[in-house]
Amino acid sequence: MTSQSSCAKNFYSLILFQIKLINNYSEDIQSAWTDPRDIAQTVLKAFKVVPTQNQVCYVLSQWLTGTELVAQLRVALNLPDLHWVTITDEAMQTSLEKIGMSKTMASEMMQMRAAQRDSKFYADLRAHEPEHGTVRLTDIVPALRKALG
Repeated sequence: MTSQSSCAKNFYSLILFQIKLINNYSEDIQSAWTDPRDIAQTVLKAFKVVPTQNQVCYVLSQWLTGTELVAQLRVALNLPDLHWVTITDEAMQTSLEKIGMSKTMASEMMQMRAAQRDSKFYADLRAHEPEHGTVRLTDIVPALRKALG
Protein backbone atom coordinates (compact mmCIF):
# COMPACT_ATOMS: atom_id res chain seq x y z
CA MET A 1 0.00 0.00 0.00
CA THR A 2 1.35 3.43 -0.95
CA SER A 3 1.04 6.30 1.50
CA GLN A 4 -0.75 9.50 0.53
CA SER A 5 2.44 11.56 0.75
CA SER A 6 4.24 9.05 -1.43
CA CYS A 7 1.44 9.28 -4.02
CA ALA A 8 1.64 13.09 -3.89
CA LYS A 9 5.41 13.02 -4.38
CA ASN A 10 4.99 10.55 -7.27
CA PHE A 11 2.34 12.84 -8.79
CA TYR A 12 4.55 15.92 -8.62
CA SER A 13 7.59 13.98 -9.77
CA LEU A 14 5.52 12.89 -12.75
CA ILE A 15 4.80 16.55 -13.52
CA LEU A 16 8.51 17.30 -13.54
CA PHE A 17 9.40 14.23 -15.59
CA GLN A 18 6.68 14.59 -18.20
CA ILE A 19 6.24 18.40 -18.03
CA LYS A 20 2.49 17.98 -18.25
CA LEU A 21 -0.61 17.81 -16.09
CA ILE A 22 -2.76 14.92 -17.21
CA ASN A 23 -6.48 14.79 -16.57
CA ASN A 24 -9.66 13.28 -17.97
CA TYR A 25 -11.48 16.60 -18.18
CA SER A 26 -10.84 19.69 -20.25
CA GLU A 27 -8.47 22.44 -19.13
CA ASP A 28 -11.25 25.04 -19.43
CA ILE A 29 -13.35 23.43 -16.68
CA GLN A 30 -13.25 25.33 -13.42
CA SER A 31 -12.55 23.10 -10.41
CA ALA A 32 -12.88 23.77 -6.71
CA TRP A 33 -9.56 23.60 -4.85
CA THR A 34 -9.50 23.37 -1.08
CA ASP A 35 -6.52 23.47 1.25
CA PRO A 36 -6.66 21.41 4.47
CA ARG A 37 -5.94 24.57 6.49
CA ASP A 38 -9.13 26.16 5.16
CA ILE A 39 -11.04 22.97 6.01
CA ALA A 40 -9.64 23.05 9.55
CA GLN A 41 -10.69 26.69 10.03
CA THR A 42 -14.22 25.95 8.84
CA VAL A 43 -14.54 22.86 11.04
CA LEU A 44 -13.31 24.85 14.04
CA LYS A 45 -15.98 27.50 13.43
CA ALA A 46 -18.64 24.79 13.01
CA PHE A 47 -17.72 23.22 16.37
CA LYS A 48 -18.45 26.52 18.08
CA VAL A 49 -22.08 26.59 16.93
CA VAL A 50 -24.84 24.28 18.05
CA PRO A 51 -26.84 23.40 14.93
CA THR A 52 -30.61 23.53 15.08
CA GLN A 53 -30.93 21.17 12.12
CA ASN A 54 -28.83 19.09 9.76
CA GLN A 55 -26.85 21.28 7.41
CA VAL A 56 -24.11 21.14 4.83
CA CYS A 57 -21.06 23.32 5.17
CA TYR A 58 -18.94 23.72 2.05
CA VAL A 59 -15.30 24.73 2.15
CA LEU A 60 -13.54 26.26 -0.83
CA SER A 61 -10.12 27.85 -1.11
CA GLN A 62 -10.37 28.92 -4.75
CA TRP A 63 -11.71 28.08 -8.18
CA LEU A 64 -9.11 27.29 -10.87
CA THR A 65 -9.37 26.12 -14.46
CA GLY A 66 -6.72 23.75 -15.73
CA THR A 67 -5.38 26.64 -17.80
CA GLU A 68 -5.01 28.81 -14.68
CA LEU A 69 -3.43 25.96 -12.72
CA VAL A 70 -0.85 25.30 -15.41
CA ALA A 71 -0.07 29.02 -15.81
CA GLN A 72 0.56 29.43 -12.07
CA LEU A 73 2.64 26.25 -11.77
CA ARG A 74 4.72 27.19 -14.82
CA VAL A 75 5.89 30.31 -13.03
CA ALA A 76 5.99 28.99 -9.47
CA LEU A 77 7.94 25.82 -10.29
CA ASN A 78 9.95 27.32 -13.15
CA LEU A 79 8.49 24.87 -15.67
CA PRO A 80 7.88 27.02 -18.77
CA ASP A 81 7.00 23.96 -20.90
CA LEU A 82 4.35 22.61 -18.51
CA HIS A 83 1.06 21.97 -20.28
CA TRP A 84 -2.32 20.27 -19.79
CA VAL A 85 -3.17 17.01 -21.54
CA THR A 86 -6.70 15.61 -21.61
CA ILE A 87 -6.88 11.81 -21.74
CA THR A 88 -9.62 9.17 -21.68
CA ASP A 89 -11.12 7.86 -18.46
CA GLU A 90 -9.44 4.50 -19.01
CA ALA A 91 -6.03 6.11 -19.53
CA MET A 92 -6.59 8.22 -16.40
CA GLN A 93 -7.27 5.17 -14.26
CA THR A 94 -4.23 3.37 -15.65
CA SER A 95 -2.03 6.42 -14.96
CA LEU A 96 -3.26 6.64 -11.36
CA GLU A 97 -2.56 2.95 -10.81
CA LYS A 98 0.94 3.37 -12.23
CA ILE A 99 1.77 6.01 -9.60
CA GLY A 100 0.74 3.67 -6.81
CA MET A 101 -3.01 4.03 -6.25
CA SER A 102 -5.02 0.90 -5.63
CA LYS A 103 -7.36 -0.13 -8.44
CA THR A 104 -10.39 0.86 -6.33
CA MET A 105 -9.01 4.28 -5.36
CA ALA A 106 -7.88 4.96 -8.95
CA SER A 107 -11.36 4.10 -10.24
CA GLU A 108 -13.04 6.38 -7.72
CA MET A 109 -10.62 9.24 -8.44
CA MET A 110 -11.11 8.82 -12.18
CA GLN A 111 -14.91 8.86 -11.75
CA MET A 112 -14.78 11.96 -9.56
CA ARG A 113 -12.64 13.79 -12.12
CA ALA A 114 -14.85 12.61 -14.99
CA ALA A 115 -17.92 13.91 -13.15
CA GLN A 116 -16.49 17.43 -13.33
CA ARG A 117 -17.27 17.42 -17.05
CA ASP A 118 -20.95 17.74 -16.10
CA SER A 119 -22.06 21.13 -14.75
CA LYS A 120 -24.28 19.29 -12.24
CA PHE A 121 -21.15 18.17 -10.35
CA TYR A 122 -20.65 21.59 -8.73
CA ALA A 123 -24.27 22.80 -8.97
CA ASP A 124 -25.05 22.66 -5.25
CA LEU A 125 -21.68 24.15 -4.29
CA ARG A 126 -22.23 27.03 -6.70
CA ALA A 127 -25.79 27.53 -5.42
CA HIS A 128 -24.49 27.73 -1.84
CA GLU A 129 -21.01 29.06 -2.51
CA PRO A 130 -19.20 29.65 0.75
CA GLU A 131 -16.86 32.46 1.59
CA HIS A 132 -13.53 31.40 0.16
CA GLY A 133 -10.77 30.37 2.53
CA THR A 134 -7.50 32.24 2.73
CA VAL A 135 -5.08 29.69 1.26
CA ARG A 136 -4.23 29.99 -2.44
CA LEU A 137 -2.19 27.85 -4.79
CA THR A 138 0.66 30.34 -4.51
CA ASP A 139 0.72 29.69 -0.75
CA ILE A 140 1.49 25.98 -1.18
CA VAL A 141 4.25 26.40 -3.75
CA PRO A 142 7.06 26.37 -1.15
CA ALA A 143 5.82 22.98 0.10
CA LEU A 144 5.64 21.70 -3.49
CA ARG A 145 9.22 22.75 -4.13
CA LYS A 146 10.34 21.07 -0.90
CA ALA A 147 8.44 17.86 -1.74
CA LEU A 148 10.13 17.76 -5.12
CA GLY A 149 13.52 18.09 -3.45
